[in-house]
Amino acid sequence: MSLNITFKDRYFQALPPLPYRCHVKSLSWSVFGGPDQATFTSQAPYDHLFHFLALLRAPVMVSDCFSNSVWWGFINEIQVSYQQSFVRLSLDDLFNKVKILYTYISPNNQINTPLLETPFADDAASQEEYGIKERILLRENIDDDLALALRDTFLKTAAQPRTTFAPAEGLLPTQIILSAKGWFHTLGWRFYQNLEGYYANHGPGPGTQVFGSNTAQRVSQHFKPGIDCALSQAFFLIRKIGTPVNKLHVRVVSSDGSQPVASLGSSDEVPGSALSNAYQWIKFNWDPPVPLAANTPYFLTLRTDTLDNAHHYAARTDENLNYSQPDMFAIFYNGASWGSIPSATSPGSKPPLYFRAITVKDTGDLLLDLAKAAGGFFTGIQSFQTGILSSPFRNNHHSVEAEILTLLKNGTIHQRLILANVTPERRLVFYEQPDPNIPTAYMDPTGVFYTPTGQRLPAWSPPIGQFTALKGIDRFNRPFDLKRTPNCFLDKYHYHAYK
Repeated sequence: MSLNITFKDRYFQALPPLPYRCHVKSLSWSVFGGPDQATFTSQAPYDHLFHFLALLRAPVMVSDCFSNSVWWGFINEIQVSYQQSFVRLSLDDLFNKVKILYTYISPNNQINTPLLETPFADDAASQEEYGIKERILLRENIDDDLALALRDTFLKTAAQPRTTFAPAEGLLPTQIILSAKGWFHTLGWRFYQNLEGYYANHGPGPGTQVFGSNTAQRVSQHFKPGIDCALSQAFFLIRKIGTPVNKLHVRVVSSDGSQPVASLGSSDEVPGSALSNAYQWIKFNWDPPVPLAANTPYFLTLRTDTLDNAHHYAARTDENLNYSQPDMFAIFYNGASWGSIPSATSPGSKPPLYFRAITVKDTGDLLLDLAKAAGGFFTGIQSFQTGILSSPFRNNHHSVEAEILTLLKNGTIHQRLILANVTPERRLVFYEQPDPNIPTAYMDPTGVFYTPTGQRLPAWSPPIGQFTALKGIDRFNRPFDLKRTPNCFLDKYHYHAYK
């Protein structure tokens, strides 16, 4: 049985049939995205070979003789062999949205930190034709003007496909090789950054505020999340004064913009004996996490279960105001009212505490956020609630594909992987790995797959993402090794056509 290959143009419009037939050389699939890689070949007179170069980033569909979709994706690379040379055209070399991360030498001959970055520069014409494909370059010891010049030069040379030539030894057959990738790989074209979900002030800066005594009972840090999330952990830089035996906890409290209003949830308790006389980061947990609404102010209030004027605590404050998010300041309660924490170095500046607030979302929601940020080729995106919470904060300059793959492998509350598939209609679907105890396909000793009803599956329609049971030669007797064998999970599959 032969397979049929059809192409569309880059705007997903139908193309007339090619004058020369393409053949499937290989196909592969993965549980992380569905159709993965494919290779097609065609032979044509030399004066027609270069017409195939227009297929770069063209959608491609492989179907069987019954018009069932088998594999789908886009042409990522084209190689033409002609006489004694190879001509190559690849999307791997194309980038149409570029920025530079860089450091420079400061006047005191020290490398400037942290990394600086230019804005992204775009080539709109290239993006319209091929889709947005980003590149972030890292350079050291350059200044602002050189960073901008480097960015613009790189964009100018990389925004359109570049043809490369390579000599060959001897005379080559006149043919074209088309290498394709599944649509899931386009998630690797974009980088992802989300500075929401992690709210912190690490200092450095002077300052301290006592609490747990009659005159300074509580201290509270104000912040405002930019997204819907849930508070899971908070850290404060604290030390003990004397030998307090009372316990510490943190309350999440609603805010009217200047002072606390109503408690929304208390953390676990930390005994005073766990602290030292030196400042250290102390962690407080909420189980379950406390829901927070986007663009809504909250306080994190440090409290003790009893007050003691001789044995209490001190929290570090940052009078240098080293914070980046808005609405960060701290106040303390004197037993009658809330007031600003005093600052010796900058009076009236309302310094914040040293603190970290870590929020989480369901992994399924994060997958949806990530895919929407980069899924320009998808007609729809579907996810589900995994029961596993992860931080939405991302600031490591990884691609969307890399971030998604990490989350997929974190799994679900049932200790199963999260799988992904792109349908023939280019709909991205995240779903849970099936029950490993219930096989939905069978494989005989020759490597042939069958449905539970005994119908043989073609080699180009593997049960990817399913658990298969090894059965005897007639498929339904006891296993061919005469022992009970565990079900096998089919996570990857390669099909090679033989002519």
